[in-house]
Amino acid sequence: MTKKHIWRIKRIYFDQLKSGEKTLEIRVGYPQIKKAQKGDIITFENYGFNEFDVKDVRIYQTIAEMLDTEGVEKVLPGMTYGAALHTLQKIYPKDREKLGVYVLELIFRKNHSRPEKYKHA
Repeated sequence: MTKKHIWRIKRIYFDQLKSGEKTLEIRVGYPQIKKAQKGDIITFENYGFNEFDVKDVRIYQTIAEMLDTEGVEKVLPGMTYGAALHTLQKIYPKDREKLGVYVLELIFRKNHSRPEKYKHA
C-alpha cells in the first residue's frame, strides 16, 4: 500500500529534485526514513503542493560507499567527489552515518491534481 511521507529539505535541493537535475535524495536511517519504500510518495514541507514518487530505495553503510556506487552528479549536481563527501559528512557526522545511508530515487509528479486549498497559491 502506498504511503505518503512529509519531510523537510533545503530549498536548493528541492529545486534540483523538482527540475530533475538531482534524482537521488540522501538521508540516514532515522525511524521515519526507514519507513519509506518503493512506490511511496514524498512531499516536502514549505514549498506549496508537491509530490515525488519513490522509484527505489537503496541502503549503504557509508557515505563514501554510496558516492562510489551512485556517483556525485545524481546526488549533489555540480560538486566534485571531495566536496560532496565533505558536504554530506557535515550534514551526517559518523554517529548518524552509522544508522545507514539511505538513497531515495525520486521522480517529481508533474501530472497530479492539486488539492483545492493550493489552487490559488
